[in-house]
Amino acid sequence: MMQQLSKKFKRWEVTKVVAIIYILLIATQSKSIYEWTIRLPNTETNQWLRSLALQIWHDAELLQLEKISFFVNNKVSKTYSTYTYSEIYQASLQYKKFLFDRDQVIGEKLPEVYTEASEIESEKALLIGDSNMMRLGHILATYLKTDLHLASVIRAKLATGLAREDVFNWPIATQHALKEGRFLKVYVMLGANDAQDIIENNIIATFGDEMWIQFYSDRVRKLLDSSCQYVNEVYWVGLPPMRDASLNKKTQVINKIFAREVNKSTCGLFIPTAPIFANTAGDYVDFIKTEQGLEKVRTADGIHISTLGNHLLARKIIKQKGLVSKKKNKEFQRVR
Repeated sequence: MMQQLSKKFKRWEVTKVVAIIYILLIATQSKSIYEWTIRLPNTETNQWLRSLALQIWHDAELLQLEKISFFVNNKVSKTYSTYTYSEIYQASLQYKKFLFDRDQVIGEKLPEVYTEASEIESEKALLIGDSNMMRLGHILATYLKTDLHLASVIRAKLATGLAREDVFNWPIATQHALKEGRFLKVYVMLGANDAQDIIENNIIATFGDEMWIQFYSDRVRKLLDSSCQYVNEVYWVGLPPMRDASLNKKTQVINKIFAREVNKSTCGLFIPTAPIFANTAGDYVDFIKTEQGLEKVRTADGIHISTLGNHLLARKIIKQKGLVSKKKNKEFQRVR
């Protein structure tokens, strides 16, 4: 067959077509490829492969290539079944306005540190987390400035979490960051990369089992302790529902740990995101109905949150007042 094609077309043309098809296959399945690399042993070669797969995944999301596999797998009927075609069509047209907005930019291009030169010495909020905080951070920082008159510093790093301290240690990084300035509050959003086994003291804990829950809970407490040494208020934002059913179940396990450990701490408040990003049954949705009509609140990968969704989330975070009583109790304990 290749000989017949080479007779009709030049060899380089056939090679180019095959290469394009190969690239499209990789791009449309980039999320699955990245998830596979996470399970590989932590060698130098595998770290490079993991970084490459992550870059391809983000590039594919930027170009909306994963929508190809999304439609091919016939998941449309499950996600959009509660909406009419015209509603989806209108929402899709509206969403095109956001395609080149900041939440479509690849994570590495977003600033790791957000400050305003005139406010460097003022009291600040520290925003830490993974790619979800990269997207939420610059929006939340705007609300913190206008509503609470706080400057913001964002410390966000792709492909990190609490499961792999060998890749990045958030408790230590947070402590170092808090030593740099006068911080009043800490906002946390991470965990999307933590649906994996944990290795501690050469012991492998399988995701979700009793030992894994113990290890992961310890790491949540370590991050809380690192923060509570310096501030009285830590707002921990939960993970949103995920489109993939298996990942969504794992996300629920992680959120339960967050809620339990954060709310029993002396300085933390857990903020669930499901009330915004789930339907009445608690399931994942791409669109929600607002006063303006049907709005898209998730990105193409079914993991991250859109610009509009992050605005809704930031407004909810800013309104949280539940830490006031905890703060008073903590101050009373110190005085006593």
